Amino acid sequence: MLHLDKKSKSQNSDENTNGPVKTKTVKRENLTRKELKKLKFEKKGKGQNFEIAEKLKIIWEELRSLHPSGAYPVQPFYTEPPSHKGDTKPEKKSQLLKQACDLLKGRVKEFTFAHDTVRVLECILAEGAETHRTLLFDELKNDIIPLSRSKYGKFFIEKVLRYGSKEQKGVVMKAFHGKIVQLIKHTEAAEVVELAFNECANGAQRFEFVQEFFDPTYKYFKNNEVSSLGELLEKQPDKKASIIKYMKEELVKVLNKSVIKHSIVHHILWLFMRYADSVSKSEVIESVRDIVHEILHTKDGSRVGMHCVWYGTAKDRKVIVKCMKTFVTKIAMEEHGHMVLLAL
Repeated sequence: MLHLDKKSKSQNSDENTNGPVKTKTVKRENLTRKELKKLKFEKKGKGQNFEIAEKLKIIWEELRSLHPSGAYPVQPFYTEPPSHKGDTKPEKKSQLLKQACDLLKGRVKEFTFAHDTVRVLECILAEGAETHRTLLFDELKNDIIPLSRSKYGKFFIEKVLRYGSKEQKGVVMKAFHGKIVQLIKHTEAAEVVELAFNECANGAQRFEFVQEFFDPTYKYFKNNEVSSLGELLEKQPDKKASIIKYMKEELVKVLNKSVIKHSIVHHILWLFMRYADSVSKSEVIESVRDIVHEILHTKDGSRVGMHCVWYGTAKDRKVIVKCMKTFVTKIAMEEHGHMVLLAL
């Protein structure tokens, strides 16, 4: 067995004349790639769940091999779980899924934050029966927010939103209640919120998501008597100034982040542009003008872009043109983005 010398000093146990040679300590640079890989696995093997993880990955590979294409495909969004009509060995698949669930029972959370084992969980959610999904979800339903923030755990929540039951999706949506603003600012969690907003939420739930950008109180108390910001301002005109101020403060915080690509952010930006006063609008346009080309792939994003052109200063328009000139051909072919070129 090889042991790595952390002090980078070569020691050879052959010099030990008191007994047979057992180990050899060598420098890292003297190890081959194969030996380094072996050393890494020996170190990982000391972990409590290493053997289970290896068994799960073997089961996952077998499940992939059962698919007609020879690999587990990336599925589009489904309102119902996909059928297994193309499967050649459904009994084998059922047996493998049961084995995986037996190994995971009681310790699902331990395997959700790693890039390799979370794929096994995704496969079970997409290909398994309702009982399999329930087993996994019941162990993780209290960790929805931490999982959404995780680089790999987010994939589990996304699969629940795609393949889970109506009740399971409802639990996820309820967990987001009061946390939309902070989740949108998080790169990983924003992707989960975007999926929930576009694919799972109905009209009322979408407006509940958006309401949290109106005022801090809406994180805890939703206004179910109105269905749009326009109706809210019509019924409570005295709140317009505070709502616009809060929206501006929160939007400015996300404009320079990668989350600007998400349609929920574009929608909130568009609502702000529609109802904000000219001074507040000018302040946000100044922040948006450098990234207009990044939001033109959605209808609301293109509307924001047109507003920036129409209501911005000459300097704003100059910056917008400068940022867009590299992407003119692409923007011209966009379903919604070409409208901004026409606005210029």
